[in-house]
Amino acid sequence: LLRFRKTYEEKQTLALSEWNNLFKGALSALEFETRWERVVRKLSKLGLERGTQELLLGYYCKIAKQTAREIKKDRRTYANADGTEQVRQCATWEEAHALSIEIEGGNAATKAITNPNFNIKFQFF
Repeated sequence: LLRFRKTYEEKQTLALSEWNNLFKGALSALEFETRWERVVRKLSKLGLERGTQELLLGYYCKIAKQTAREIKKDRRTYANADGTEQVRQCATWEEAHALSIEIEGGNAATKAITNPNFNIKFQFF
Protein backbone atom coordinates (compact mmCIF):
# COMPACT_ATOMS: atom_id res chain seq x y z
CA LEU A 1 0.00 0.00 0.00
CA LEU A 2 2.84 2.43 0.70
CA ARG A 3 4.00 2.42 -2.92
CA PHE A 4 0.67 3.98 -3.97
CA ARG A 5 1.01 6.78 -1.43
CA LYS A 6 1.72 10.26 -2.86
CA THR A 7 4.80 12.13 -1.73
CA TYR A 8 4.53 15.58 -0.15
CA GLU A 9 5.89 17.16 -3.37
CA GLU A 10 3.32 15.29 -5.47
CA LYS A 11 0.54 16.58 -3.21
CA GLN A 12 1.90 20.14 -3.50
CA THR A 13 2.11 19.83 -7.29
CA LEU A 14 -1.48 18.56 -7.50
CA ALA A 15 -2.69 21.39 -5.25
CA LEU A 16 -0.90 23.98 -7.43
CA SER A 17 -2.42 22.38 -10.51
CA GLU A 18 -5.90 22.67 -8.96
CA TRP A 19 -5.20 26.35 -8.17
CA ASN A 20 -4.04 27.04 -11.73
CA ASN A 21 -7.04 25.26 -13.28
CA LEU A 22 -9.70 26.82 -11.05
CA PHE A 23 -12.02 29.22 -12.90
CA LYS A 24 -15.56 30.34 -12.18
CA GLY A 25 -16.89 29.70 -15.68
CA ALA A 26 -20.62 29.03 -15.64
CA LEU A 27 -20.75 28.38 -11.89
CA SER A 28 -22.69 30.71 -9.65
CA ALA A 29 -20.66 32.82 -7.23
CA LEU A 30 -21.78 30.64 -4.33
CA GLU A 31 -20.83 27.42 -6.14
CA PHE A 32 -17.46 28.90 -7.03
CA GLU A 33 -16.89 29.96 -3.41
CA THR A 34 -16.91 26.36 -2.16
CA ARG A 35 -14.38 25.28 -4.79
CA TRP A 36 -12.22 28.36 -4.16
CA GLU A 37 -12.13 27.79 -0.40
CA ARG A 38 -11.32 24.09 -0.83
CA VAL A 39 -8.34 24.85 -3.10
CA VAL A 40 -7.04 27.68 -0.88
CA ARG A 41 -7.36 25.47 2.21
CA LYS A 42 -5.50 22.66 0.46
CA LEU A 43 -2.66 25.02 -0.52
CA SER A 44 -2.38 26.25 3.07
CA LYS A 45 -2.39 22.73 4.43
CA LEU A 46 0.54 21.87 2.15
CA GLY A 47 2.59 24.94 3.09
CA LEU A 48 1.73 26.93 -0.03
CA GLU A 49 -0.24 29.76 1.62
CA ARG A 50 -1.25 32.72 -0.48
CA GLY A 51 -1.10 36.25 0.92
CA THR A 52 -4.08 38.60 1.08
CA GLN A 53 -3.09 40.54 -2.03
CA GLU A 54 -2.27 37.39 -4.01
CA LEU A 55 -5.66 35.90 -3.13
CA LEU A 56 -7.43 39.09 -4.21
CA LEU A 57 -5.58 39.23 -7.53
CA GLY A 58 -6.11 35.50 -8.03
CA TYR A 59 -9.83 35.95 -7.41
CA TYR A 60 -10.00 38.71 -10.06
CA CYS A 61 -8.24 36.43 -12.55
CA LYS A 62 -10.53 33.48 -11.94
CA ILE A 63 -13.91 35.23 -12.29
CA ALA A 64 -15.47 36.78 -15.39
CA LYS A 65 -13.60 39.81 -16.73
CA GLN A 66 -16.70 42.00 -16.74
CA THR A 67 -17.47 41.16 -13.12
CA ALA A 68 -13.85 41.82 -12.11
CA ARG A 69 -14.01 45.17 -13.92
CA GLU A 70 -17.19 46.17 -12.07
CA ILE A 71 -15.69 45.15 -8.73
CA LYS A 72 -12.54 47.19 -9.42
CA LYS A 73 -14.66 50.28 -10.21
CA ASP A 74 -16.71 49.97 -7.03
CA ARG A 75 -15.88 52.21 -4.07
CA ARG A 76 -17.58 51.59 -0.75
CA THR A 77 -17.24 52.46 2.89
CA TYR A 78 -15.36 49.77 4.78
CA ALA A 79 -14.49 49.66 8.46
CA ASN A 80 -10.81 49.87 9.39
CA ALA A 81 -9.17 47.89 12.18
CA ASP A 82 -9.24 50.95 14.45
CA GLY A 83 -13.02 51.36 14.07
CA THR A 84 -12.94 54.28 11.61
CA GLU A 85 -14.49 54.02 8.18
CA GLN A 86 -12.89 54.64 4.82
CA VAL A 87 -14.15 54.75 1.23
CA ARG A 88 -11.98 52.40 -0.82
CA GLN A 89 -11.83 49.48 -3.23
CA CYS A 90 -11.95 45.87 -2.08
CA ALA A 91 -8.88 44.86 -0.08
CA THR A 92 -9.61 41.14 0.35
CA TRP A 93 -11.00 38.38 -1.81
CA GLU A 94 -13.92 38.08 0.65
CA GLU A 95 -14.96 41.69 -0.04
CA ALA A 96 -14.61 41.10 -3.79
CA HIS A 97 -16.65 37.90 -3.50
CA ALA A 98 -19.46 39.70 -1.66
CA LEU A 99 -19.61 42.22 -4.52
CA SER A 100 -19.55 39.39 -7.05
CA ILE A 101 -22.61 37.84 -5.40
CA GLU A 102 -24.34 41.24 -5.44
CA ILE A 103 -23.50 41.83 -9.13
CA GLU A 104 -24.66 38.33 -10.05
CA GLY A 105 -27.96 38.90 -8.26
CA GLY A 106 -28.48 42.21 -10.06
CA ASN A 107 -27.72 40.61 -13.41
CA ALA A 108 -30.21 37.81 -12.74
CA ALA A 109 -32.94 40.29 -11.79
CA THR A 110 -32.29 42.38 -14.90
CA LYS A 111 -32.37 39.27 -17.08
CA ALA A 112 -35.70 38.21 -15.61
CA ILE A 113 -37.21 41.66 -16.17
CA THR A 114 -35.89 42.22 -19.69
CA ASN A 115 -36.37 38.69 -21.03
CA PRO A 116 -39.16 38.80 -23.62
CA ASN A 117 -39.89 35.10 -23.10
CA PHE A 118 -40.52 35.61 -19.41
CA ASN A 119 -44.30 35.30 -19.25
CA ILE A 120 -46.28 35.42 -16.07
CA LYS A 121 -49.38 33.33 -16.25
CA PHE A 122 -52.07 33.71 -13.70
CA GLN A 123 -54.25 30.83 -12.80
CA PHE A 124 -57.59 31.44 -11.21
CA PHE A 125 -59.16 28.66 -9.26
